Amino acid sequence: MQFVFPLFLVALATIIIPVIIHLFYFQRYRTEYFSNVRFLKNLKEEKQTRSRLRNLLVLLSRIFFITFLVLAFAQPFIMDDESASGDKPEYISIFIDNSYSMSALSSETPLFQVAVNKARDIINSYDAGTNFQIISNDLTPGSTQLLSKELALDRLDNISLSHIPSDFERIYRFILRTTEEKGVRANSYWLSDFQRNSIENPIDVDSSLVIFPIPVTAVETRNISIDSCWFESPVPEANVENQLYIKLTNYGVTDQDTKIVLREGGNVNPVGSVFIESGATIVDTIGINISRTEVRDIVIEITDNPVVFDNSYFMSLDARNTLRLLMISEDSSNPYLSSALNNNPTVEKDYVSIDRIVYSDFDNKDLIVLDELPSFNSGLISNLSRYLEQGGNIMVFPGRNSDISTYNALFNAIGAVRMGGWIEQEMESLGINYQDFIFSDVFSDREKNMALPGVNGYYSIQTGVQTPLIPLLTLRNGEPLISKMNAKNGFLYFSSAPLDREWSNVGTHADIFIPMIYRMALSKSRKKKLSYFLGGNTPVTLSVERELTEESIEVTSGENGFIPAYTQNGELLEIQLYDQIEEAGFYDVREKEQIIGSFAMNYSRNESDISTFDADELRDKIAGSIVWVSGEQSASIQQFIQEYDRGKVLWKWCLIFALIFLVVESLLLRFLKN
Repeated sequence: MQFVFPLFLVALATIIIPVIIHLFYFQRYRTEYFSNVRFLKNLKEEKQTRSRLRNLLVLLSRIFFITFLVLAFAQPFIMDDESASGDKPEYISIFIDNSYSMSALSSETPLFQVAVNKARDIINSYDAGTNFQIISNDLTPGSTQLLSKELALDRLDNISLSHIPSDFERIYRFILRTTEEKGVRANSYWLSDFQRNSIENPIDVDSSLVIFPIPVTAVETRNISIDSCWFESPVPEANVENQLYIKLTNYGVTDQDTKIVLREGGNVNPVGSVFIESGATIVDTIGINISRTEVRDIVIEITDNPVVFDNSYFMSLDARNTLRLLMISEDSSNPYLSSALNNNPTVEKDYVSIDRIVYSDFDNKDLIVLDELPSFNSGLISNLSRYLEQGGNIMVFPGRNSDISTYNALFNAIGAVRMGGWIEQEMESLGINYQDFIFSDVFSDREKNMALPGVNGYYSIQTGVQTPLIPLLTLRNGEPLISKMNAKNGFLYFSSAPLDREWSNVGTHADIFIPMIYRMALSKSRKKKLSYFLGGNTPVTLSVERELTEESIEVTSGENGFIPAYTQNGELLEIQLYDQIEEAGFYDVREKEQIIGSFAMNYSRNESDISTFDADELRDKIAGSIVWVSGEQSASIQQFIQEYDRGKVLWKWCLIFALIFLVVESLLLRFLKN
């Protein structure tokens, strides 16, 4: 047995007081005079025996009362094997999960507030001289500091919910690194709901740490999330109704209804209501019209509580004002290319012969069509390669008598594909690749008997393993007629047959040829995404129509802003955010005071699935130097900590026994009389 305050044992000397009282008070006799006492002799002897017994019991009661009262103040405890064998920690680390999943309710209190309250109880369980480390998912540089008890309690008040998802492997490495840098041992308390997606790989805790996982659980698992939104067409087109798909998932344990609304500026437009079964995912659609010149910031919202961070999905969308095509041929333009898209006011076409090319014009073009050029010189190859690096698109129609070696020089500069020998053979097309963006939603009815183009001759195509070839139109023998491949930051499209009517009739099939050219030009606009997620390392990519002249740009939202790092390659502007954005919403990109672009940010959906590990699953995920805290121990965390640090605490039992012997003394004096 050991004592927290052993100096209080000095007070055991007060036991002498009841002993003195017993010797001098209970031993006094009073003389009574009687005329004849011979009949009282036996009675006197009997009473004296009873008096001595009572006095002795009273004396023992007082001694035990004083003894147990002194022991209660000295706070005795018995060290168990686990506590006695471990070294004492030099500081206490407390991790509070402040991810958005902690906004779920435990009874009527959010889990985050329950965790903060338990952290406060943990701090108050230790002596005033204890050092504390308070950390959350943010892991700021100040998280390595060791704080006094008062400062630790103040730090708790400054923690709030954060968009950063919980990652316990990251938290463990941070705490372990702190102990290694300071060369000390630590006890670490983890207060979290322990979501399933927060621990990917098992954690084996090092012996320099003792981790106490303390789960805080919600009364009911309930959450519906907008997982993502996308258009039927990868780029919303102008002056038509674009179908917007909305993906929703019910992560709760009960079936739920939710309402969907579209918010734009100050306007709120109800879209409808959907029913989602527990654990199910559905996709709903709405129609959105976009004019040629507008840029729109829209928010899709649902009604769901108590987890609300994933109830909104922000999107910044715009339609291209004009698609700009450049047609390069040997001398005169092809009649099919000349007539294509003539009635479309959103398309601008420029024609140039091979000897009048201005390479600087490439930068502002959405599609460059190379129509049966006899050959490619090194300057043209170099500038076409640079154009693809900027995210451009190139469509190549070879000529029957073209210099194939120069074509292959172009292909070698941008990808592992080669044109082989000429095959003069009549062949019809077999099918269209409806899965690719070029033809994905062009035809309302995909007829099996649709008339497809054919060829009278074509070049064989040889591809490498590293550059996959995507066939868009395929001949009956399996050879590609129109193909697509990723080329640097853009796309390279090429035909295995000339556009000349003598060798193919692709140009005469207007229902295929016209939307194909339009979609090829439109695919450059795919560089702007509808939205981005916070916490990702993906740079924000925008398309700007001029070269920036300022050394710095600014990202702003309302009155707040920051200066990011950026690179510009032609029209392609890449902005590195480096976790400088912490809230979902819309952000403008400015050069001086002029807005040159905008983008939308959403909270990561990693926290949307609020399902948690049960006790057995958590034991499989965290092993090593672990002390598991049961639900009963978590409810009285201060008593648990005292018993863990000091063993079995006995002061309460000492106080109970002291009161018992005080009552016994009172009963003896009242009912056991002489």
